[in-house]
Amino acid sequence: MHLPHMMMAPQAVKLEYANAQLECSAADERTKILSSEVIGLEEKALRLKSNEPLLERQLENTNAELTSYKWSVLRCGAPSKRRTSMLLR
Repeated sequence: MHLPHMMMAPQAVKLEYANAQLECSAADERTKILSSEVIGLEEKALRLKSNEPLLERQLENTNAELTSYKWSVLRCGAPSKRRTSMLLR
C-alpha cells in the first residue's frame, strides 16, 4: 500500500465519525422537539377530558330549560296541533 493511501484512511474514518456525530445530534434535537409536542398534546387531552363532565351537565341543564320553556309556551293559550309539533321538535 502506498503511503498517501495509508494516510487518507484515518482521515476518512475521522470524517465519517464526525458526520455520524452530527447526525446523532440532529436526531437528538428532533427527539426533544417531538417529545415536547407529545407532552403538550397529552396535557391538552387531559384538559379536554376534565372539561367533559362540566359540559355534559351544562347540556343537560340547557335541555331541561328548553323543555321547561316549551311547556310554558304550550300552556299559554290553546295550542294548535302545528304549534305543538313545532315546539316538541
